[in-house]
Amino acid sequence: LEFRRVLFRSLFGYPKREDMISFLAKKQIWVLKYLPVIFLIGTAFLFHLLTLFSGHDWGGDFAQYIAQARNIATGKPFGESGYIYNPDNPIAPITYPPVFSLLLVPVYMYFGLNLYAMKMVILLAVMFLLIAFYGFCSGRLTSPLSRLGAVGLVAFSPWIWDVHHKINSEILFMAFLYASLFLIDKLEREDKDETRRLVLAIITGGVIYLACGTRSVGILLIPALIASNLLRMRRIDRTTVIATLVFGGFYLAQNIFFHADKSYMAYSPFHLENFFPNLEGYYVTMRGYWGEGFTIPARKATLLITGLLATAGFLASFRRKCSTAEIYLLLYLGVIFSYDAMVGVRYLLPVIPLYIMYVFCGIEAFPNIRGTQYKKYLAMGLLCRSEEHTSELQSH
Repeated sequence: LEFRRVLFRSLFGYPKREDMISFLAKKQIWVLKYLPVIFLIGTAFLFHLLTLFSGHDWGGDFAQYIAQARNIATGKPFGESGYIYNPDNPIAPITYPPVFSLLLVPVYMYFGLNLYAMKMVILLAVMFLLIAFYGFCSGRLTSPLSRLGAVGLVAFSPWIWDVHHKINSEILFMAFLYASLFLIDKLEREDKDETRRLVLAIITGGVIYLACGTRSVGILLIPALIASNLLRMRRIDRTTVIATLVFGGFYLAQNIFFHADKSYMAYSPFHLENFFPNLEGYYVTMRGYWGEGFTIPARKATLLITGLLATAGFLASFRRKCSTAEIYLLLYLGVIFSYDAMVGVRYLLPVIPLYIMYVFCGIEAFPNIRGTQYKKYLAMGLLCRSEEHTSELQSH
């Protein structure tokens, strides 16, 4: 017993048996608290791993990302991918942002042009996305069932499942996007320790760059963060300035050494007259989110119910704190609705987790009716509806 006390004191600093028991009890509570989400994410990992395809569709973006990774690994100029850019008819930018290609470099160096090995990067990005999204939901949703339900709907989303077969940047961008929103929320809640706020601001600026360095639309996080400061505090917080400067340093280095966004101006035309046609197109796309195997009235009804709940949740969140997430969502939707092409799933996918989270925010925004547990039943109904869609997806 004395040996165990000395050992425990040296490892954890608890000299008394009562302190040791208290310490172990706290650890047990922590494990029990996070055990459901750990099990959920682990199950999702196995599901995505066991259903991973070895081949690839005949696209163009994945080839350019791999070519950029090959150039970095072999010391060639970053932009020499073999793509001939035509400024009179641009079908893609000269180069894509470098972060995703940089993550592919170790895989290329060890496994060569092995598409299945490269898809492991996407699979790990899915897991990182789920962890970041759970952290983000923890500060927004009060019910553990709601948090678990939101992560479950994202983990087994058919759109996520479809994209994780492709060596593209969407999943990685979403992972850094929700990590950024989680850190920004944490930064807004942290108001005591200035040193901690400073470190958190530096980390936040770096993660925001990783989102932008994966897909350029991540740059909208910066104006969203500044606008949130102005609306909430009528001033720009010191930590926002630090995060912006850190982001700016990385972004400037990217533009000097790797990729500049100037070719996006020709490749990505935006016009306000596209707003309503794109809005209609994305509505049709969202209608298909809840299952192509169901009747059109069933899909419309599901979209209507979840849309009303998401709207209620968004408005409740906007009134309560007017955070960066709400403003980023509005900016992002404004960009894709005014874009010259209605791209569909690929451009809607990054905000699907926000949509799902706001659905559960809408559920929590309504008061209980005579002490009933209707919120739990509604949450479980959404999970069952998603499970039906996942079962259909597995059969395919």
